[in-house]
Amino acid sequence: MTRILRNQAFGMLLATLGRGATARATDGPSELVFVVPFVGVEYVGIASAALHPDVLGVNTTRSSGAGVAFGGHAGVALGNFHLGALYQQSRITQSDGLNFNKLYLEAGFAGRAGIVGLTVSLAGGWAFFSADGVSRRDGGGARVGFATDFYLLRYLSVGPEIAVDAGGYVSGTSVYASWGLTVALRVGLHL
Repeated sequence: MTRILRNQAFGMLLATLGRGATARATDGPSELVFVVPFVGVEYVGIASAALHPDVLGVNTTRSSGAGVAFGGHAGVALGNFHLGALYQQSRITQSDGLNFNKLYLEAGFAGRAGIVGLTVSLAGGWAFFSADGVSRRDGGGARVGFATDFYLLRYLSVGPEIAVDAGGYVSGTSVYASWGLTVALRVGLHL
């Protein structure tokens, strides 16, 4: 008997939460186009492996550091679904001119309750990095991001963003892998 009551109470709780989530996701005015620049910091780790066939060996190196990150999101909103592009550049301060660049296609879901908006996005595409004395290394990458927007006005928002990304790059006999954690402040224009 207690098991049945517990299951019914749990079912009622899920139904109540489900109705609330639906109401919150569609609450507030809808946007059609958005432009959201951001600035913050990214912590990056990178590893490389170089194959040396004449020596029959592999040479590996690892490095990490933090630096300023800036970029932006732009796209269209189709209801609560967002589709657009992301650009980000991160300049790592502990190294000799090391910078990472990302140009990704991005898809996400956004919900809003009153003046608070939440966004979850997935992005992927072209990535490259370079450093002083090192030519550009091209590759690809992917990113998962979470953001909270506080709508100060109908068309203007501000809020934090956090994202995790990974990338892979190839140059000759060398292979590079990177990961990053970005924390940023974003300001959005929503039309």
